[in-house]
Amino acid sequence: TKKGLFTMCLQQIVDTLDADIHKEFVEWLLKIGEGRIPEITHDSGYISLPSDIVLKNNTLQELINFVYPELPT
Repeated sequence: TKKGLFTMCLQQIVDTLDADIHKEFVEWLLKIGEGRIPEITHDSGYISLPSDIVLKNNTLQELINFVYPELPT
């Protein structure tokens, strides 16, 4: 099932990453998958994102730094 595949993929992420740091994010993703995060407007398909995962400046360099924080700039 889709839910089983989604859960399996998330479990692989948790196994790979530090579970304590990413547990809240993984739980949030599960809520999205289960439809428990409310939409901004009814039937829009859009949800609000937590501010800590939203890039502020919309630059390519900011995206690279976010995805690959260990790379020297």
